[in-house]
Amino acid sequence: MGEKYLMRTGGQLRNSQHAKYLIALLLIILLGFSLRLVNTEAFSFWTDEGLTPLRSGYTVSEILSNRIIIQDGVTKDTHPPLFYLLIHFSRQFFGETDFAFRYPSLLLGVLTIPLAYQLGRRLYRQRLGLLFGLLMAINPLQIWYANEARQYMLLVLLTMGATYLLWRAMEEEIGDLKLEIKAQSQISNL
Repeated sequence: MGEKYLMRTGGQLRNSQHAKYLIALLLIILLGFSLRLVNTEAFSFWTDEGLTPLRSGYTVSEILSNRIIIQDGVTKDTHPPLFYLLIHFSRQFFGETDFAFRYPSLLLGVLTIPLAYQLGRRLYRQRLGLLFGLLMAINPLQIWYANEARQYMLLVLLTMGATYLLWRAMEEEIGDLKLEIKAQSQISNL
């Protein structure tokens, strides 16, 4: 009887501990979202951001060609097309305001927070994961880039995702992760 009670309360203790970490993580994500949302429209587009509405307005095949057509000139864009494809489709839902073009970067920036938590949790334990998530949530550079209509947050998210998969591959048998690693690698190339 006493043994069953201890097992049951031990499980409840683990569940309540897990719930506390989950609530803390959700609050950190909410903080990160709020900090990124505050200044989304504080500044108008600057030169580099002006390419995002232009490139994302092209057809899918034009975006994939990586060419920029400005007036009578054609030049090659050095940035991979994945971000412009994302904006191409998101503008149908969010519209064509400065905020609408920046919102996908904001969401990508928010997604880095739980990924930072997962990395920290994998490296050591949940408390470190919460610290990593909090640092990502309040990092001024991450907040700044999440407010730009550029591919910076996509790069951060994909790099963190690749790091997470690499860490998992080092801990586990790599055979189980081959497909995920290949997919991450191919997506990062876009």
